Amino acid sequence: MTVTAQLAAPVLRPSRASVRGFALASVIANAALICTGAAVRLSSWGLGCPDWPQCTKTSVVAARSPGQTSLNTAIEFGNRLLTFPLAAIAALTFAACLCYQPGGRRRRDLAWLSAALPAGVIAQAAAGGIVVLTRLNPAMVAVEPRHVGRAVDPRAPVVPVHPHAPAGRVR
Repeated sequence: MTVTAQLAAPVLRPSRASVRGFALASVIANAALICTGAAVRLSSWGLGCPDWPQCTKTSVVAARSPGQTSLNTAIEFGNRLLTFPLAAIAALTFAACLCYQPGGRRRRDLAWLSAALPAGVIAQAAAGGIVVLTRLNPAMVAVEPRHVGRAVDPRAPVVPVHPHAPAGRVR
């Protein structure tokens, strides 16, 4: 077996263990983004990068902006960078759930629910941009998807990828 085939196997021919591993990675990545986002917001460092999608009008990467320390800018930019591994993990989780076939039967419920992961990353990025562009308006912060989803169901990141649940109707 080639190295490429070995690397692709957990996604293209997933076992229960690999689906659970991707699910756990997705939960951890979402929790990390939520925690760093909360730290950014609570510490008033949310405008360390005052523009979106660039950090400043003249720089895509972290650059000193007026009224912000280098630490503020680095923390805000670091929070933005977490979106990329989160997106990769969400896409891999979705692909694994799409290919997961225990007993030869495809788990369509897992595939549909896990599709919410990459869509959620896109929604979080867009909402985060709106929050930055409105200068941390509390009304915009309150409706950001990562906050609303957890208020409705604190287990939200776990729901889409539960390989032990019986196939069929999703509750």
